[in-house]
Amino acid sequence: MASDRARIRRSVILNHPLGGGGAGLLRESGLIDSKSHMARIWGKGLVGDDRRIVDRRAIPGQMTNLRYDETMQGTVIGFGGTGNAKGRTEIVCYKNESHDFFPNRQWRGPPSQLTSLSLSPSKLLLMTALDLNSPAYYLDLSDVTSEHYDKPDIETISLPTMNQSLQASTANPFSSAVSFAIATSKGALVLNESEGDWAIKLSGLHTDSRGVTDVDWLSPNVIMKGCKDGGVLLWDIRTRGDSRESRFKHPSQINYARRIDETTIVVAGHESHLCTYDLRFPSGEPYMKFPSYQNRMLGRLAAGFDVHGDLAAAVTDDSRIIIWDIKRGLKLMETERRVAASTANTACVQFMNGGQDKQVLRLMSAAGLMITEFSWGR
Repeated sequence: MASDRARIRRSVILNHPLGGGGAGLLRESGLIDSKSHMARIWGKGLVGDDRRIVDRRAIPGQMTNLRYDETMQGTVIGFGGTGNAKGRTEIVCYKNESHDFFPNRQWRGPPSQLTSLSLSPSKLLLMTALDLNSPAYYLDLSDVTSEHYDKPDIETISLPTMNQSLQASTANPFSSAVSFAIATSKGALVLNESEGDWAIKLSGLHTDSRGVTDVDWLSPNVIMKGCKDGGVLLWDIRTRGDSRESRFKHPSQINYARRIDETTIVVAGHESHLCTYDLRFPSGEPYMKFPSYQNRMLGRLAAGFDVHGDLAAAVTDDSRIIIWDIKRGLKLMETERRVAASTANTACVQFMNGGQDKQVLRLMSAAGLMITEFSWGR
């Protein structure tokens, strides 16, 4: 007699980015029955080993941009400051005992403050700088781990002159083609690369009071724009469908606007406002608020932010790092990262899977001229 077979589905609790582990099993068995208890269990799994990865204290400046690439196990760093630090870009290998690591690479980048580093799936690095009417810059890192890597020069991409500065950028994660979205003080633009040629597509222009401060890809063809006046606009790059009315109105100037999933976004801004919004219900009201976030007026280069799955990590204006389960509204962890100089507290954070155990989620934090990491044990 044939027996019926039911498909067994793994619980979303057991698939949590911090790892299901014992906490997930306890929740599924009913021995943990509250969100706050679950948050405490997950938070305890965060091991603050404070392992130092990079130390560049000889450079007169501080790190303001950070990107980690899992496939090349390399950390791309952007520096801000004066003299040799201004515009400096460096790639530091993640020192893995089981990996024949490549030597560190260094470039002298744009002549002004770097505002963003974005890395495409094909390892093309885009750099933006703060100067008015600055071009964009790019660097091919596809063979950077090769023993015979021929270090290329940084190339420039001329952009339309519209008295604008470049605020942020992000690579299209949905496409194998090279495509970047850039936030500017007058709007947004998209750069598409094909065989060394760049095509530029512009969104509608905004006034200075509504300049775009951050961009992210909601889908392969739709870009979200976070604005200085708190507005969140959508831009369908296949058409001229560039919305003029805000989909949402965040309570303050936006530093970061990021996609969580196809229906949820998270927005971090001034006046200590961190909120999630549901795209299915554009009522203008936040879906969740996170009152533990604190940032009165620091800009995006001084108050880093990153997301990974349902997790968000943010730097506060008193140099704490807070980690939340953004979908469930739970604060998971809070830690403090400071260095001696008062002007060199933690500036940027990034989640990463990598190092000696790629199954362990880690968080890198850059404070001044040092990068440290801490991780979740499984």
